[in-house]
Amino acid sequence: VICTAHTDCSWEQITERFGHTDNLLILKKPFDSLEVQQLACAMTHKWNVSQKLKAHTASLNEAIKGLQSSNNRLQHEIAERRKAEDQMRHNALHDTLTELPNRALLVQRLERCIARAKRHDDYLYAVLFLDVDNFKIINDSLGHRTGDLLLHGIAKRLPSTLRSLDSTTRPTDDTMARFGGDEFVVLLDGIRNAQDATTVADRITRVLAEPFELGDKQVKVTVSVGIAIGTNTYDEPGDILRDAD
Repeated sequence: VICTAHTDCSWEQITERFGHTDNLLILKKPFDSLEVQQLACAMTHKWNVSQKLKAHTASLNEAIKGLQSSNNRLQHEIAERRKAEDQMRHNALHDTLTELPNRALLVQRLERCIARAKRHDDYLYAVLFLDVDNFKIINDSLGHRTGDLLLHGIAKRLPSTLRSLDSTTRPTDDTMARFGGDEFVVLLDGIRNAQDATTVADRITRVLAEPFELGDKQVKVTVSVGIAIGTNTYDEPGDILRDAD
């Protein structure tokens, strides 16, 4: 509170110097004590309210930080749970050794192909059933770990055999699956004719005939491939898998 003596400064000059603020009270004579007390009480009340507001704001900010922290933890837990659920779904539909689709996922995709063939007479698909020749001998002579490495190596090479060649296949729709043991299945979704499936089968046998470097061992194998062409005569996945086998 500034109580001035006589001044020639106008209110406009005072405002220009100090600005518009309610944190500064300027009293110009003449004034009485009651006016000073009322203004002082008003400013004191304002100051007390502002302090309470600051304290309340600080409390709210702390509460918000706590909520944000809780929300972050909750979001993290939700993300971890979704990740675990996705992993569980993946594990349920993929082979743990090769990471290829397993029999369950293969059957699901075969069911879609069968249904599509029922709806469209010009739609063809093919199932290639692969069997590694004399795989038991490899397991017995070189050990099961080497056998697992071989299966993993085959799974890594298979995608290269499904590259698009003269529109033979549509790689995004095809499925390579480990059916069990040393058996693999390739589902060609949408082919033009039976020759397309034969072309892919020849490519598979050629690519897999190249030697595999398994640790300090070099292994060379051959595979047998059975082919079944999917038409609208098939009703169950097991039927076309049986024929390809």
